Amino acid sequence: MSVLSYHRAFQVGTSHENVVIVDYLYELNIRGPVVDLDDVEGLSRTDASRTKFQAMKILAAGKPATCNLLVGEQVRDPLGHADISWRIEPFTGTARTDFIDERSEVGLLWPEPQLAHLNPSSGSCISVYLRFGGRRLTMGAGSNNNARLFSGMTPETYSRSDATTLAQMIRSGEAGRDEVHEAAVRAAAAANAKFNFALALKADASEPTREDGALCGVPTLIKDINGHIAGDPVCFGSRLYQCQTSAQSSHVGLGIQRAGMDVIGVSSAPEFSLEGHTSNLLTGDVRNPWATERSPGGSSGGAAAAVASGAVPVAHGSDIAGSIRVPAAWCGCVGLKPSRGRVSSGPAKDEGGFGLATNMFLTRTVRDAAATLDALSRPFPGDPFRIPTPEGSFLASLGNGGVGGSLRIAVSVEGRMGIPVEPETAAALRDVAGLLEQAGHFVEEFGDPLDGIESLVALTEVWLAGFADQSDRVATAQGRKIDETVFGPVALAAYEWSRRIDLAHFLAAIDHLNRSRRQMGEALEAYDIWLSPVTPAAAPRIADLPTPSTDFRDHIERGMAPAFQHTVAQNVLGLPAMSLPLARHSDGRPIGVQLTAQAGREDLLLHLAAFFEETRPWPLIPPEAR
Repeated sequence: MSVLSYHRAFQVGTSHENVVIVDYLYELNIRGPVVDLDDVEGLSRTDASRTKFQAMKILAAGKPATCNLLVGEQVRDPLGHADISWRIEPFTGTARTDFIDERSEVGLLWPEPQLAHLNPSSGSCISVYLRFGGRRLTMGAGSNNNARLFSGMTPETYSRSDATTLAQMIRSGEAGRDEVHEAAVRAAAAANAKFNFALALKADASEPTREDGALCGVPTLIKDINGHIAGDPVCFGSRLYQCQTSAQSSHVGLGIQRAGMDVIGVSSAPEFSLEGHTSNLLTGDVRNPWATERSPGGSSGGAAAAVASGAVPVAHGSDIAGSIRVPAAWCGCVGLKPSRGRVSSGPAKDEGGFGLATNMFLTRTVRDAAATLDALSRPFPGDPFRIPTPEGSFLASLGNGGVGGSLRIAVSVEGRMGIPVEPETAAALRDVAGLLEQAGHFVEEFGDPLDGIESLVALTEVWLAGFADQSDRVATAQGRKIDETVFGPVALAAYEWSRRIDLAHFLAAIDHLNRSRRQMGEALEAYDIWLSPVTPAAAPRIADLPTPSTDFRDHIERGMAPAFQHTVAQNVLGLPAMSLPLARHSDGRPIGVQLTAQAGREDLLLHLAAFFEETRPWPLIPPEAR
């Protein structure tokens, strides 16, 4: 046994509403390996497979109480990640502490004269904050001498925890749903003041439809395009829909509720998701947490900025040409676009964007991508088709070994749509390809045959078919007409473009996409994975973005192609694709690398992503946001 002796320095912090914050430095008895709880990576790599932590003693109205003993055991999941599993055991004894970590400050309490004037009256409760390893535990005891124990959620703990960790803390009793919610509301308000990612934030916690949901109590945002829950605001980023509320819950919204998530607001999106940068006339520019003068991408840029800033661990997004993957790449997040049909688009639609669009979450960790995919991938009655899922769940499948042998991997480095790939992006891609080759996979260059700009035009024609008619119906109901007082310049250009899309144009666009899908699918048939850039360059300065065009074809070529040239093919093909922040530009900006798998193989993408997360870990929170 080693002993660290500290002088007895008694410190009392603020006291309000019967809450006493106490730090007391005392003698620590160190037994076994010392684990730094502040260092999650260090914790996961410690040689100790199980480490116990004990904290005890509370006062109730100045008298010793029967207390609870908090026991935390370090356990490893099938991937080797370490977590603390907490349980509560009753304890009665004299005032003492057998505690643990040389960096800890833990309250050691007994009837001290110094505490007498802070004790609440008989029958009230004292709550004492015990600090260790960057976490704050709150132990409370009532006059009935039956102590209850719950955790304090510090801003640091909240912002550094992924959704899986927060859900585990809530389930184990280490943290309460209300505490996590309050931490999220504070973090979101502070981050939104800097990065402007929210259309609306709310203070009240969502009522989960299931208390045992896999992600119960995990804070999130819903994008202001899809995924709405009945009664929540919905604007589609436009003044046309300003101040309206959703009349019914989407299947995505129902999946979020079923998982028990706490929706604390709505993230901003460009008007009708028509741009590769997130800005609209309601809230203005969303700013990138890695550098506020740069774009977060679009159209899920509000979601990406919220996740990257630490405001929420996961946020809902949608993707019709790259709108999850591009913001993930520019904001240093994990962005998965599922296979066509994986996530229900009901009940209002059979398939989003005629099968071109889908919904998912942006996350900071791979296991959160798996957990949120589990939350959304349950089929609903009446869905046009269903695709197989792994036995158990996507999250569970991460523990079933690696990718299962050598993979055939196609690598595309060259630019598309006449836009070159910047040297640092190309170098990052080749570095990742080399890493895969070293891991035993077959890697070769691949020149994809997709015609690029014409497929993006065809996708847009299918997407915007009927947009003008729907807009006219909404405007007429309000006694308005569509003009520059209602729409921004890009939406107005899209409106005029949509008016020209008759049945013949629509069917020609569908035919074009079908031919492109068949051609690309045949070219990729021999490969398990397609490795490519997400974007040709890291996040651009907002000031350098092209001026919005009043001609929508021009907007496609100048405003959309620079962002979506490498992501549109996956929407045309209906394949799952994932952006991972595997590299950094020389100036610090994240560089996203895209992995695409065959239809229905999200599990393979997640396994590869977990491999990269272990071998090439990425920063979870940018310095600008800390």
